Amino acid sequence: MNVAPPAATPDLAAPEQLFGRVLIVDDELPNRAYLKKILTARGCEVLEASDGAIALQLVRAHKPDLALVDVMMPGISGYEVCQTMKSDPALQEIPVIMVTARTDIADIERAFLLGAFDYIRKPFNPRELIVRVRNALLLKRSTEEVRVWKQKMSHELEVAGSLQRKLFAARPLLTERFEVRAVFQPSMNIGGDFFDVLPLKEGGLAVYAGDVSGHGIGPAMISSMLKAMLTDLIRAYADRGPAAVCTELNVRFRRQVDNPEVYATLFLALFDPLHQHWHCLNCGHPAPLFFERRGATPVLLDQNGDLPIGLGDERGAGYSVDSEMILTGPPGSLLFLYTDGLTEARCAGSGSELGVTALGEIVGKLLGDPSVPNVPVEVLNRVRTAGYQLEADDCTALLVAQIAPDEVKLSCSIVPDHQHVTELAADCESVLHKLGWAEEAATAARLLVMEHCANTVDHGHVPAGGLIACQLRVNGGTACLLFRDPGREWDFEDGLYWARRRGADAPRGRGLGIIRTIASHIEVFRRGSENIAFYLLSADFDTAKLCADPL
Repeated sequence: MNVAPPAATPDLAAPEQLFGRVLIVDDELPNRAYLKKILTARGCEVLEASDGAIALQLVRAHKPDLALVDVMMPGISGYEVCQTMKSDPALQEIPVIMVTARTDIADIERAFLLGAFDYIRKPFNPRELIVRVRNALLLKRSTEEVRVWKQKMSHELEVAGSLQRKLFAARPLLTERFEVRAVFQPSMNIGGDFFDVLPLKEGGLAVYAGDVSGHGIGPAMISSMLKAMLTDLIRAYADRGPAAVCTELNVRFRRQVDNPEVYATLFLALFDPLHQHWHCLNCGHPAPLFFERRGATPVLLDQNGDLPIGLGDERGAGYSVDSEMILTGPPGSLLFLYTDGLTEARCAGSGSELGVTALGEIVGKLLGDPSVPNVPVEVLNRVRTAGYQLEADDCTALLVAQIAPDEVKLSCSIVPDHQHVTELAADCESVLHKLGWAEEAATAARLLVMEHCANTVDHGHVPAGGLIACQLRVNGGTACLLFRDPGREWDFEDGLYWARRRGADAPRGRGLGIIRTIASHIEVFRRGSENIAFYLLSADFDTAKLCADPL
């Protein structure tokens, strides 16, 4: 009969192996030799320093996993070595064990106050030394693993945040009828706020702002999912009203998110161009501010509404049309949507919240200044300047402005050729002259129109049958020029960069420099199949600026 050999039993007497780089700091060679013998036998890599100055050089050069430092040394003492290491961000995570022959509790207390991890008294027991070294190396290894994990998570959050910022790019919607601008500031690299503006058929518009409960990656992913869902649902259900959109959104949300503690607030508004009103539904979201016109007192909309998305029963009747609100929105009126990260921002000095009233005052004041190109961005700047901290929560603000008819002084579309460009530029100059603008400023406007449209004609590759649309709006001493064309996509800043590289005498690119000099604000971007260019001009423009090199 074959007999199996007995199972091997662990060698309980085998020395425990330690892994790590240990620096021994002691001015006496026998002490260093003894410590080195013990530690190398356990698998440690050992560095030696005979004084404090050499110790600090080795620490900076080799970043050991542990330093065993004798307290009493000539020159730089062990206390000073420990203090220097703990005050240096590059070295402070290296554990330090103080080796001392002293027994006074005050000396031991001093070592801990300076940041030492542990201490050991001379003469020491080798087994005690190994236990303390092992604990310190385990701490260092754990600290390093946490640091690497944090770096990895930070990188992943940066990548996720970059993708989310592209998805929620606060690109304005600028048309002859609406001007919609937004700002999105997540509290972390990523955020749980979501918003969008979608043009609808026959001049309609859908706009919304929402906020997913919680913070971090989960809410950020859900906010991105909700944006995608709403894009599809608004296109499919807009004709049936916001209650129908939100009912279907709630059903789809609950099918995808099986967690009753996760929900999202939402304010959705659909503009009906035929009846000139907004069809709104508030699903637990902060009520927007409404302004009948620039300079008017803000009106806080009715707080009544319905449950947040995700809290409603997906098998129930859904959101009711009785919860909807009709808001008359004549031309010139403005709707300001926001998330609670803005109104709940606290003042660093008093600790008080900003609140809706103060927010309305800030927005109203900015709306009264037509030279402010992006009110939502400037709202956050003003709130921050006033001492309120906006980093505790995601902050989103969105302004929907209907163009006031009395501000539109010229609106037309032209064939993309130089003759029509010249006529359009002359018309713009004439309009500004009649409004009392100085000749210099009106002439600068004509030059800007010429340069922009000539670039479109010569380099825009506008397809056959395509037109250049232009709208001139004037509010006091500020004029807005809006251009749209279906030509090839281009980048203003990139074009200006290459124009500067070619120099002022180059035949191409100089016009972009002229535009940069004349306009107080420039936005050029692509939306759908159109190039959009938006320029702000001031009635007090000084043509002396054009005498300098425009590039």
